[in-house]
Amino acid sequence: STAGGTTGGASGYCLYKYRVQIKDGFVQVKVKVHTFAAEKYGKAKGAALSAKLAIKNTATSAREKAEVTIALAKEKTGTAAALAKAKAGEMYTLTTSTRSGVSSAMAVLGGTVGSTAGGICGALAGGAVGVVPAIFTFGLSIPVGAGIGLMAGATTGGGAGAVGGGAIGYAGYTYRDELKRSAEYLRRKSLDSAEQVKKSVKSLVGAGTGETA
Repeated sequence: STAGGTTGGASGYCLYKYRVQIKDGFVQVKVKVHTFAAEKYGKAKGAALSAKLAIKNTATSAREKAEVTIALAKEKTGTAAALAKAKAGEMYTLTTSTRSGVSSAMAVLGGTVGSTAGGICGALAGGAVGVVPAIFTFGLSIPVGAGIGLMAGATTGGGAGAVGGGAIGYAGYTYRDELKRSAEYLRRKSLDSAEQVKKSVKSLVGAGTGETA
């Protein structure tokens, strides 16, 4: 207890003697803590503002890039559409105003029609032929014959249709003026014939009315 009293007294004496220094120390520590907190707050606020600005700049840059990309895509799409339209126009002109174009177009059309018609006829004929041995093949000869007839008919019909269509297109383009004149002549003859029939009917009706009277 003596030691405790001595220690307490010494502590109290020191506290009283150096109370000003201790108070100043607390004040300095408080000021430093406040200053440190203010600095950290300022740095954190600055970092937050920098991050916000960076995000805003990034968003703006991304939006601008997206707008540029969309504009380029629209331009390329418009260019591609115009090119496709021009190519289609060139193709149409080629297939309708040149001998080779008309002949090729008619050959393709004839080949398509001939292949379809030939395939159908060949399949029917092949299936009919396959009916004969069907009793010995348990019916398998019918689809086999139809398949063979389909391929043979499509090949033969396509080839014949292409040749025939090409020939028709070539002749039609070569003699297009003559065909136009012939068509116009037939049209005029039809009109003249209709007019003659009309006049004949009127004259017959008039003659009949006169006799009745």
